[in-house]
Amino acid sequence: MAETAAPKVPMKLKLDLSGRQRLMAGLSWEPIDTAYAPDPENRSNYYLYDVYRAFSFLVHIRSAEKDEEGKGCEKDYAYFDLDLLCFVLDKDGNPAAYSGPAASDMIDKAEVVYHSGEDYSGFGGGRDDEQVHIEMNHIPEAYQNIFFIAASDSKFSLNQVKNPTIRLVDCRTEKTLAETEIKAPVDKETYAFLYGRLYRKGSEWFFQEIGEFMDGEQDWPVYLKKYI
Repeated sequence: MAETAAPKVPMKLKLDLSGRQRLMAGLSWEPIDTAYAPDPENRSNYYLYDVYRAFSFLVHIRSAEKDEEGKGCEKDYAYFDLDLLCFVLDKDGNPAAYSGPAASDMIDKAEVVYHSGEDYSGFGGGRDDEQVHIEMNHIPEAYQNIFFIAASDSKFSLNQVKNPTIRLVDCRTEKTLAETEIKAPVDKETYAFLYGRLYRKGSEWFFQEIGEFMDGEQDWPVYLKKYI
């Protein structure tokens, strides 16, 4: 008789934030077409890689018509396009800050949470195609809960994306504190993955893994409040 695997226990991690400290959430995935991806052993094809990325960007802009069904996904864009989103709530669950890939959202008002910018296809150059950095030693008191979400901004469900992963990194030591393969359900379409949250208790910070899949857009500040 086969043994039943034990259910995965969500991670809860106490963070050591002594000294000057920056954390990074990084989202990675493989492009849908790797024909033009740069070969580390052959740097001569990096020019083709840059040209291809520029072309992909123009295709993305020209195909930016949104799905009338309301998921916010683009109808005809032919590439995997994931976005890394960061929502910050106060102790009562009210919105305190937001950082996302759009130019107007990349840096919060306190300038302690900032996004690396949009990656339209997964050709970001290795790990962490999109990143959110947090200056943990300068966070305003109102920043009590920091959530990380991976969301598809293309017609592709997460179960169609190649090898998506998300991780939390200590930038001072370059150590990966937590990493998760985004293994979406194969029997239904999901377009968003709630990775987890950083939260504080007094002067201490913790990371709580959540790992929840959703099938469409949410009113995120309202939805996330239930985890506080």
